Amino acid sequence: MRIVSHLVTALVHQVKPSCTLVLLAGVMLSACGDGPAEVETPVGSVTVTPTTVTFSAVGDTEQLSAAASDASGNSMPGVQFTWTSSDATVASVSTSGVVTSVGSGIATISATAQGVSGTASVTVVTHWDQTEIPAIEHQALVALYESANGANWTNKAGWLETNTPCIWYGVHCASGAVFGLNFDGNRLAGSIPSELGNLGNLAYLILQGNLLSGTIPVELGNLDGLIVLELNDNYLSGPIPPELGELTNLEILNLHNNQLSGSIPVELGNLTNMRDLYLHENNLEGTIPRELGNLIDLREMFLRHNLLTGLVPIEVAVVAGSMSPDHCQFVPGNAGLFLPETPEYRAADIDGDGYICRLGFTP
Repeated sequence: MRIVSHLVTALVHQVKPSCTLVLLAGVMLSACGDGPAEVETPVGSVTVTPTTVTFSAVGDTEQLSAAASDASGNSMPGVQFTWTSSDATVASVSTSGVVTSVGSGIATISATAQGVSGTASVTVVTHWDQTEIPAIEHQALVALYESANGANWTNKAGWLETNTPCIWYGVHCASGAVFGLNFDGNRLAGSIPSELGNLGNLAYLILQGNLLSGTIPVELGNLDGLIVLELNDNYLSGPIPPELGELTNLEILNLHNNQLSGSIPVELGNLTNMRDLYLHENNLEGTIPRELGNLIDLREMFLRHNLLTGLVPIEVAVVAGSMSPDHCQFVPGNAGLFLPETPEYRAADIDGDGYICRLGFTP
């Protein structure tokens, strides 16, 4: 024991201060370093890009990439991922994230690190030889599916799975063309694609009650046969496109409960077939254009809960004055809007109650 004791003493004097000596079962262990051992940072989230991929033929490929972040959102370079496919009969994925289409259907590709995964949706369509509608209209439908997160729609029956788009959920055809689209409350998310402007025979476009964001495409102004346009109850932003004033057959325009800004386009005064105009619950500002007075067939007009200011044009007051307060509302909201107490405006108040669309006269 004395020999071992002297040996330990001798070795201790030869070891650096940053080293630790441990005697276990007669074996001397030394651990050296300039500080505490590094601890692996936990992965907080994984993001895969692109998030959606659509293949039109078997054997096509796409390189996916994955990125990891910690719980605070800081990037974590150098993390290794394991790639998997939910359905290898639809799409396979290599160890480096290259996806290959195998057969028709939808698969989820996952990249996983430390048990945390990010995903991408892969759709394989091998039925592109459809003849029901023009190719440009078929492409517009596919663009809608891809742009509005079709993989997560509440109902997506038939979409990109058959070569008969006229039986896809929400699609209505007539005379070999798309006649109407109705996706009321179907969990569409993302943006409205400009390609919808190529549906030249469209009579109604109903996208209300979804999660759509971004701007209203100006290309919708190409739909000169459109009768109903309902984009309400979404998260659309930006201005109302003046191009909508080219939809001269439009009877119903519903844009309420979005985040639209800017002024009301004077071009809407061209829509002389308009019966119902709903622009309320947005962030519209400026004055009411007098051109809305051209809409003499209006049954309902709701402009409340905006930021409109100034004098209500007499042309608009005359049209609005014939509607009941249940069918025409300038207020609440629009604190700067006013009606002057003049004989001309008083005459527009058909029922003589001192209000036009719930807005009282200002002496």
